Amino acid sequence: MRPELIGVAAGGVFGLFNMAVLRAVAARVEDAKPTPEKKRTAGILRTVAVVEVFVFAVLGYFLAPMLMK
Repeated sequence: MRPELIGVAAGGVFGLFNMAVLRAVAARVEDAKPTPEKKRTAGILRTVAVVEVFVFAVLGYFLAPMLMK
């Protein structure tokens, strides 16, 4: 298997794990009585969670070949 694919897979797995953690944090921020500030914060956390999956996969693509040499 090529190092780039290993990096994408590892970055994707790490990104998905981080996404689950950030979505759990967003759910806790937005508890029973959400205010507009809490809703905004939770929305930002959810957006960052989705973006991080792609960012970590791209970083894995470029960093894994450097580490495997």
